[in-house]
Amino acid sequence: MNVVNLILAISFSMLSIVFLFWMKEILKQKGYKVSGLVSPADYVKMFDLVSDTEDSVKKRKYATLLLASIASPFLMFVFFITGAESVGEWQCRRYNDYLAHSVQGVVVEKYIDQPNHALKTLTINVNGSTFKETELTLAIPELFDFVEKGDTIFKEAESPYVLVKGTNGETQFSDLDNPCNISKDKL
Repeated sequence: MNVVNLILAISFSMLSIVFLFWMKEILKQKGYKVSGLVSPADYVKMFDLVSDTEDSVKKRKYATLLLASIASPFLMFVFFITGAESVGEWQCRRYNDYLAHSVQGVVVEKYIDQPNHALKTLTINVNGSTFKETELTLAIPELFDFVEKGDTIFKEAESPYVLVKGTNGETQFSDLDNPCNISKDKL
């Protein structure tokens, strides 16, 4: 999500709450009975208050408050929706993360990490240090079922291909389902 849109959405959300409580307080001061939560009847009462007010300064203040209390939740929704990442953008970002990823090491463990959204996880040893690998198993789900402890995995950055050498021989996997409109000829 776009950070600016998120900040704007949160700001308009807070403003809408402030405007709503301010509007309800004005209605109470003027003798209107208001509901406990948001109610269309309160907006009708505020519209009546604007219509019945003779003082032009107060009328403008009440009209502005009424308009702001209606517009701010709408703007919150607009900024939240327009800032949200589309499925296509998310898939493209994940694919680019996969392409940028490189691995060359030996599988020392494989497991499903239940606390972490049941991610299929490989623990890989690279020159004596180990790390958890989930990027490859997200991009190529069948890789997790294929590899065994002791297999060696190779993947170069910017390549869609993963080479596994080990107990089941030498096998090449790839993720060519490219959602980013990049020609497969370039891969």
